[in-house]
Amino acid sequence: MDRRFVLNTSPCIVLGKTGLLHLPFKLARAVALPHGVAAEIRAGESGDLARKALEELPGGTVVRAPEIPPEVAAWDLGRGETEVLAFALANPGFEAVIDDRAARNCAKALGVPVLGTLGLILLARVNGLIPAVKPLLFEIRDAGLYVSPDLARHVLLRAGEL
Repeated sequence: MDRRFVLNTSPCIVLGKTGLLHLPFKLARAVALPHGVAAEIRAGESGDLARKALEELPGGTVVRAPEIPPEVAAWDLGRGETEVLAFALANPGFEAVIDDRAARNCAKALGVPVLGTLGLILLARVNGLIPAVKPLLFEIRDAGLYVSPDLARHVLLRAGEL
């Protein structure tokens, strides 16, 4: 794969809690987590599955975020989203994996390619890394990601499961 991802906290937590944090590494040739994202995940409870998954990531995954450009800072996003977008801007070719709507809007305004957790799941399905999307939707919701009925239907249609 020629894709490169920079992951935000929410997708890492959801994928970690569902045992799917390995997927971005199978779908891309490079995966980065800015220090701010890693810090947000490490702030979770010691038994948290996402925190445990973070400890098992390959070396070099956690990266230093560049200086935050004013056009990103102006959006007043959280630390993780801000560092993800700053990293993506400084490293063309990286897709920002973000679920937060405001951060996705910022990415779009700045021309940063963006993908969400469900987009990663769809990519995994298309590439034969998972057998089906539908059973994972329940796990993803249980892990804390809000998925509207319309979005769930759209994702299942794209996956060929409706």
